[in-house]
Amino acid sequence: MLFDDAVEEYRVNGVSLIKSVISKDEINKAHENIQNFVESQSEGIFYEDDSRAVRAIYGAHLKNSYFEQLTKNPIFLSIAKHILKDDVYVHQFKVNLKKQVDGERWPWHQDFVFWRSEDNIAEPNLVNFAIALNDHTPKNGPMRFIPGSHRSCETEATNSSDSSGWYRHVSKDLQYQTNEGRVERLIADHGCHEMLVEAGDVFFFDPMVVHGSEENTSSTDRSVLIITYNSISNKPSPPFKRPGYFCSQNFESL
Repeated sequence: MLFDDAVEEYRVNGVSLIKSVISKDEINKAHENIQNFVESQSEGIFYEDDSRAVRAIYGAHLKNSYFEQLTKNPIFLSIAKHILKDDVYVHQFKVNLKKQVDGERWPWHQDFVFWRSEDNIAEPNLVNFAIALNDHTPKNGPMRFIPGSHRSCETEATNSSDSSGWYRHVSKDLQYQTNEGRVERLIADHGCHEMLVEAGDVFFFDPMVVHGSEENTSSTDRSVLIITYNSISNKPSPPFKRPGYFCSQNFESL
């Protein structure tokens, strides 16, 4: 396969980067469609605490043809099917918009904890593809990963209930967070990697790898669009606890 080296890095570290996958023109289209979606005030839009700054958008591909088409990117599908050894569908589609100054942190966590606990997905047989929509710098809150933590860390989390409603799944006080002591031990063993990337770069990461990000203290936004593919044979079991913009109920393979 064309991206064998990237896939091998993914298997070892839980995250891998491919440079310059998405063109500048496509990045501009993504920003335009995000703005249109925000203005539509659709379901799935979440804001920062005490701010009108948009924090996250979920499920935009369900109502927007541009984003729906983006989920069919042949590079993403080829790698996802190779990693998961199965046909795939989109389990989740989100855009994290960490606005300048107002953009808050994402605590250390594992994605699979949410999907197992909230969506009844049995196995971590999923993969995330993240498109950098602008440059991610040390000061605007880039994503941070603990490389190798997907191989040495079970799905263990502190259940925080400080937030209410679905917002607790996207807030700076996430419902399921990786225990601080465990994070310290993992970083001591594996180190910590900041994903400093340019607009159009794509990185893909394992649902078990521990990751998070700090607040944006800069004068530039840090936006990332994340498509999560799930194996067809690993689809969630009903009843569905979360709405479709969080947990897809369309299992048609791509």
